[in-house]
Amino acid sequence: MPTLRQARAERLLSIRELAAAAGVAPSTIYLIEAGRTRPRPRVIRRLARALDVDPHSIDEFREAIEALAQRRRRRPEQGHRPEQDHDDESLLEEHRCDGPTTTSV
Repeated sequence: MPTLRQARAERLLSIRELAAAAGVAPSTIYLIEAGRTRPRPRVIRRLARALDVDPHSIDEFREAIEALAQRRRRRPEQGHRPEQDHDDESLLEEHRCDGPTTTSV
């Protein structure tokens, strides 16, 4: 699966161009590509839509979705923020339909 940087480069987009198309800050894309932050569900959706890709097809997005699913299984209500429900649940539902991807450590 391609990384965010690879998907962006394939489309010949700069960080600023992708940020403008997705409605996110350029620094957000930089931090995701550098591995310094995990994207939130809303950012995943916006970037995936701007790149015209399935959210699960980008490495950083898939990893963030899997991490969210793991956190939800461990602590279903701790740290719960109702305003995140829609974005989180729709990504998690897609994750459950596709089935979790196992990774070796």
